[in-house]
Amino acid sequence: MEKLPKITVIIPVKDRVKYLYHILKTCLTQEYPNFEVIVADDASTDDTTEMIREFTIKDNRIRLIAREKRVDMLVIMGASKYLGLELYWKVFKASVVHYLHSKKTVGKF
Repeated sequence: MEKLPKITVIIPVKDRVKYLYHILKTCLTQEYPNFEVIVADDASTDDTTEMIREFTIKDNRIRLIAREKRVDMLVIMGASKYLGLELYWKVFKASVVHYLHSKKTVGKF
């Protein structure tokens, strides 16, 4: 059987504990078997980081990149979109990289 392409969903967040639980739960209900979710936390001051850590313990498809010092999300997204996509494909071996806004809901992959 041919292996399905890997999908990486990147969710940049800053103080989004109110929205993120639902988004991550929705991502985990996907029927597509070969995906991961990377949550890039930009030095949240609420419980966002702790909640993401709880998800990473329960499900290895979720990864956390937590920054202790704030960096503007536009800088992070811009750099990763325009300079780092090749890195994502090499390191995470993803065929598809998708950015998800931390207030959006998720449909089927």
